[in-house]
Amino acid sequence: MKNQSVVISYNHKVIKTINGKEAAKFINKIENEEGNIQLLLAKLTGNFKRGNERLSKEHPKQQ
Repeated sequence: MKNQSVVISYNHKVIKTINGKEAAKFINKIENEEGNIQLLLAKLTGNFKRGNERLSKEHPKQQ
């Protein structure tokens, strides 16, 4: 499994792509369910989502 790659996306947008040994290690952790999968993804993606993604129409000041 030399040329493994993992593409992580959110809402059809690519967040991160990993290749090689890092991808193999990640796949192994997911398959063996080592730890919290959501936490693994957050660490890998650098916690890309900060909580400010709501639409402006949902913002309390807009109501």
